[in-house]
Amino acid sequence: MQQPIEEAYFGWQDLPHSIVCAQPVWEIDVRRDTGAHPLPHRADLQHDCPNPHCDHAATFPRVTVRLICRSCDTAHLISGEDLGSTGICTTQTLGYGTRPRQVAGLYLWPGPLGAGHEVHEYLVSTRPVGRLRPKDCVGQIGQHPTARGPQLWWARALRTQPPTPGRLDWQRRISELASPDAAAEWIAAALTHNTLEVHV
Repeated sequence: MQQPIEEAYFGWQDLPHSIVCAQPVWEIDVRRDTGAHPLPHRADLQHDCPNPHCDHAATFPRVTVRLICRSCDTAHLISGEDLGSTGICTTQTLGYGTRPRQVAGLYLWPGPLGAGHEVHEYLVSTRPVGRLRPKDCVGQIGQHPTARGPQLWWARALRTQPPTPGRLDWQRRISELASPDAAAEWIAAALTHNTLEVHV
């Protein structure tokens, strides 16, 4: 099972604009209506909704998301059964969309807010990017409880090569750090040390 911070940043499909798009900006709208299962009049067609408490018979609540770009005239329509409700939250709560903060020459990308409405995990890159990918990550930072009481931080650095698909595997790990800034400094030192080892 993936960690929540990995789910926040990775595994999402980037919807493309035209390659000649001058201003790639999506205009996004949502429609909710009632959809109908195909051929509901046929006696031999059985309704096979996986929901054991289904009460919609041959119809179902449908949601359609429409994205259009007025610059390149590209449009995407995403439609499916509406199994829940949408909610509004901030990028901090979601753990994606907030700008990274710079520490020790690295960029710390926050994960979703945890207990106490605080960030408990970060992904780390060496440069700011528009969309963080696994290949950009040089480290990971997280908080863990201890038997002694205070929360401490762990850090991981140097990706395992070749990386495992869908996972972030690390060569070096440390715990017992006092803060995320101290963890970032440890990752920066590990990267510097590894560079020196490679060039000697």
